[in-house]
Amino acid sequence: MPGPLFGPGTEGITGKNHLHLDVRPYDRNAEAERFVALGARYADVGRYATGLQRSAV
Repeated sequence: MPGPLFGPGTEGITGKNHLHLDVRPYDRNAEAERFVALGARYADVGRYATGLQRSAV
């Protein structure tokens, strides 16, 4: 069963704390669109996971 995994960041804190979530749903596109409907947006972060067309942030 999946659960949260917390680890140290590689950068020092320079402002408010940030939370980064890696989500691996069964239907990636449907989940991304659900997040967009909730107010998320796509962002070009200049990197792509192996085999994926785009990253959603």
